[in-house]
Amino acid sequence: MKLLKPLLLMCTVALLSSCTSESKYDTPSDQTEPPAADQVIEADEVDDQVKRDQERADSMKRALGIE
Repeated sequence: MKLLKPLLLMCTVALLSSCTSESKYDTPSDQTEPPAADQVIEADEVDDQVKRDQERADSMKRALGIE
């Protein structure tokens, strides 16, 4: 019984603080603004980067004699 009251109090405080805290994802203005031109990443750019990274990893493996 001694531990029940502090435990209940901690759970209540945690519940109230989680319900009243603001999330940075709650604002609709963040979701409606289009990204800036320099923030847009094209799929082709990502594919090219993945290919370059894979080629770099393969060349390092060959240089180390792992393959």
